[in-house]
Parts: sequence; structure tokens; C-alpha cells
Amino acid sequence: MSHYPFAGPHRFARNQWYIGAWSAEVGPEPLGRTILGEDVVFYRTSSGDVAALSGICPHRWAPLAKGRVVEDAIQCPYHGAAFDRSGRCTLVPSQPRTPPTLRLRAYPVIERGPCIWIWPGDADLADALLLPDQDSLGLGAAGWRADYGGPVLVNARAQIILENLFDQSHINFVHPQTLGGPESRSDPHQDEVFDTRDRFCVVHRMAARATDDSVRALFPDAGDYVAAHLHVELLGVSLIDAVGSRTFSTDAAGGAPRALGCMNFVHGLTPQTPTTTHYFNAVTRNFALDIAELSTFLVEHNAKVMREDIALLEAIELSLDRVADARKEVTFAADAVAMQVRRRIERIAAADSRVVLI
Repeated sequence: MSHYPFAGPHRFARNQWYIGAWSAEVGPEPLGRTILGEDVVFYRTSSGDVAALSGICPHRWAPLAKGRVVEDAIQCPYHGAAFDRSGRCTLVPSQPRTPPTLRLRAYPVIERGPCIWIWPGDADLADALLLPDQDSLGLGAAGWRADYGGPVLVNARAQIILENLFDQSHINFVHPQTLGGPESRSDPHQDEVFDTRDRFCVVHRMAARATDDSVRALFPDAGDYVAAHLHVELLGVSLIDAVGSRTFSTDAAGGAPRALGCMNFVHGLTPQTPTTTHYFNAVTRNFALDIAELSTFLVEHNAKVMREDIALLEAIELSLDRVADARKEVTFAADAVAMQVRRRIERIAAADSRVVLI
């Protein structure tokens, strides 16, 4: 199997936080999901806490997502063995004794706002301080409206989806009707790149333009001119804002900017297998919070853009194992940012003490 787009063997870093599910997905009934090649079962206890356990019973390998939750324990659908949220076997109905070695792996999970984050790596290294900064994107933060989609299962590897989100040069060709336009052909050398330990961000500053009626409907206190900063941002290894906007009231020359509002198109990429990906998405904004029609438009528009990307990425995935070799790949000048993202993920995976080689 090809390691593309990496030249070396590194695929994913396990010692990172990934979105395992939206909070609304997990209830008292088991939810099964494959994450970085491992079967996981999620459920809520009677106190509302989320449990995440290995999803296959080690007795006769039945999928626990087909079972049920009884007294806060997940019960195997095959022979009734029950496991508490720590993974300890608490009941074997056919015998009085529970084998001490019969247990499930318990994954560290954190529920924050709308997200249930899972740490697939070494549990001793799980650190809440390493969570991606979802609040800055308006996911569950006060003063923001968030509209959610997915997860969609994409038949393509996570890294090519990630790089696509940082690739502006494809827009006029893949999205000619939904996103295409003069700004999508902007010179990438005019963009500002911010590369820190926690995030990687590319900002494109658009020139000031006269405030029209459509802008004033969203920002009633805008002045005669508005400007916008468009950005694509990676937080951690799996949370992306593409393309977010910051809108400012300004003068004709773009001076003395006054912030009006922010909008983010949030993408969460959680590898299912080496060639398939759980794709979470949301649109967030901190203005015009009560305009339901705007939410409907943004969600539908974002879904259409995603479908256009996914159709092409899944077509690309079909040929990668046969033809792709990152060492021989031809790149264009416009690929510079996407290549920076690739190298960043490659470094993180290489430095991880446990790397997925599945």
C-alpha cells in the first residue's frame, strides 16, 4: 500500500486528539466507529458521561456496537459479557467468575461543547492542554452560532483531504460555480503564513470595497467600506478552518479597520483507515445569529462544495496505490502552502512515540 503523500512510512500520529463524534451522536445506545484502524464503541452512562472502549469483544470477537448498555456497562450481544466504562469485565452470565484478563481498552475522551474528542494513543500521554482550540472557531463558544453537518465517510485518505483544504489553485476548476472567481486566482506569494507550535494559518487580505445592501443586511453598523481577511488554518493535526473570514468596517484605503464579524467553515478530519476518513463539518459565525435563512444557505452551500471536493478526491484515491510516489511527484508554485502542511504533519507523525503503520 502506498504511503502517499508521505515519502516515508509515517501515516498518522496516534498521540493526538481527534473528533470521535459530535456530542449529539452519542447517547445511551452504543455507537460504533472505526478510528485510526481500531474499532471503538461510544456510549453515555446514566450520569451523562461518555465512555469510549475497544469495540470488539475479546471472547468471540462480536462487535459491541450491536450490544446494549446495561447499568452503565456495555453488554456483548453474543454471550452477554459486560464491561464497565474502564473496560473491566463485570459479568459473564454463564459463570460466577469473571476472567481477570478479560477487559477492553478504554480510550481517553473529552467532551467539550459539540465535540467528543478521543485520544487513540498512549493514555498516559493524553493531555487536555493539547486539545485544538475549538473555541476560537466558535464550536460551542458563547456568542457564536454553529450549524453542523456529517460526519461523512469519505473513501480517500485524510492527508489528501487536508492538503486540498489548503489548495486555492484548484478552486476555479473543481468549484467554478460555487467558489470560482477572480479572488481564487490570487497570487499565493501575497498571502501571509503564520506557523506556530499549535497552529498553521494562511491569511489573504482583500482590498476594501464599497458597502452594498447585502453586506449591510448582515452588518447594519458597517461604514461606507468593508474589507475582509480570508484565512485557512490548521489546529492540531485534524481541525481546519477553510476558508474563514474576518470582516471589517474601514475607509476606501483600508485604514482604521473596525471588526464587524467572523465566520468559519470548520472541517474535522479523523482517519478511519489508511484510505478512508470521517469528515465532520460545521459553519460558525458571531453575527446575524437569528437569521435562520443565512444558516440554511451556508450549510447547503458548504455541503455542495464538499461534495465537489469529495467526488474528485475519491476518484484520485482509486489510483494512488498504483501510481502515486511522493518522491517523483511534480509540484507547482501554488502548491507551496499545501506542501508546508504536508511536512508539518510528517514531522509530527515522525516525532510521535507511536505511529500508525496500518
